[in-house]
Amino acid sequence: MPYDYEAYFADPKKLKYWKDKRTVDEKYLAPMILPDAFTLNAGAGLFVEQSILNLKKVTCVDISHTAINELKKKKINAVRADLRDMWPFKTNEFEQVLLLDIFEHLGQVGTFLNELNRVTKPNARIIVGLPLLNHWRNKLKLLMG
Repeated sequence: MPYDYEAYFADPKKLKYWKDKRTVDEKYLAPMILPDAFTLNAGAGLFVEQSILNLKKVTCVDISHTAINELKKKKINAVRADLRDMWPFKTNEFEQVLLLDIFEHLGQVGTFLNELNRVTKPNARIIVGLPLLNHWRNKLKLLMG
């Protein structure tokens, strides 16, 4: 059964996670960002990082209709797409890519990595963030299947 991304963004616990994530992103992510680079935020979700990253040229992509609608309400360039398939972007389009908390949703990453390579310019900056899997709640989830 596919993951229900629309229900995800309706869950208050998930929304609290995104709010708490801002603190970490402000401290660790913001200093790595090139604010003037043409940036792709792949798997953007609600893009809570927007106000701390000050990206001037950003395109967000997500699979969730809810996330895309919320981003568009904030006047953010947002595109709905499944990143496990072909991406709707030009070759060598992006100078910087944010891949924050996305890999655990992909399964097979072959097409994803090929598309990432295709849409990024040579020497593009790619910033990867992974969820904290060694948190006790995540360890318990892994043990319980």
